[in-house]
Amino acid sequence: MQRLIFGFAVLMSLSIGCTEDAPLEPNTDDVDENPEISSTTEEIVYASDQGGKFDIWRRHEETESRITILDGESWWPRISEDKTKLLYYHSEIQVVDVNDYSSAGLWVMDTDGENRKEIIPANANGWEQHGFANWSPDGNRIVMCAIDPEIGNWQLYTTDAAGNDIVRVSRDSEASYFDPVFSPDGLSIACIRQPAGFEDTDVTRYEVYLIDIETGVETRITTNNHRDHHPDFSSDGSKIVFESLTEADYLGIGKWSLMEVDVASKEQSVLLQDENINIFPRYTKDDQAIYYNQVDLTSFNLRIARLSLETGTFSYLTEPDFNAMNVDPF
Repeated sequence: MQRLIFGFAVLMSLSIGCTEDAPLEPNTDDVDENPEISSTTEEIVYASDQGGKFDIWRRHEETESRITILDGESWWPRISEDKTKLLYYHSEIQVVDVNDYSSAGLWVMDTDGENRKEIIPANANGWEQHGFANWSPDGNRIVMCAIDPEIGNWQLYTTDAAGNDIVRVSRDSEASYFDPVFSPDGLSIACIRQPAGFEDTDVTRYEVYLIDIETGVETRITTNNHRDHHPDFSSDGSKIVFESLTEADYLGIGKWSLMEVDVASKEQSVLLQDENINIFPRYTKDDQAIYYNQVDLTSFNLRIARLSLETGTFSYLTEPDFNAMNVDPF
């Protein structure tokens, strides 16, 4: 069964870029046929289908363990700041596309896999779908995207840690909002949306925005005329890493590069731009490296890689013969 696992960013590019006249063909000129798999000094969690379906896995150095062994599939793990709780999405059915959250509920468990509890079931609160949840720094709130059929677009909401006390954060009902993440001070949320004046269907113009939680004021952070996704804050909140579609026609998916922007000055710099497809970036807790996904150009599976910001070199953490994604470092 063909799996659709690339996330909003690459998946929507696939639907736009792949036609009978432009088939998806891998470029293997720069592929290392015998890559070394590195260990990691940080502890990480991630979703992987190496066991035949997506489950949540945990890894430290060379020790790896599966912490969900359930019917159905689990993905999108997110560690609370105090390292005691883990958010994730779970569907009782085997999903073909893990961007389809229509059958998925939001769950929380201890980081060892114990005390699992569903806090927001699928289609709760009248939502058609909800997904992409992240913790607040103090662990008291959760931010997520959801589709209210009365609005019709993806909007941003926060709840308390039990999935209650729903507050809508985004205020423009004509726009769609994606990929929310709290700032380290908990006062704002970085996300993705189109600039005002563009049609919601124009997926080429997604930019990084910052929303003040109290006032709802939105500040545009990137102005690069590329499609941006999956922002993540540095530990001091001064920078945001994200992925950007820098070459739309590459392999019918698009070439996705890792970028960094200074929140105050809005100056943007390139962290990784090569012949690979690089998505889902996350800072390490000390800001010395970036964990991210790279699409293997032979199998088209997602691999976890780690980019050193000191040396500019990357190493692989997973093999290319299965998918591993949604990495979150402790």
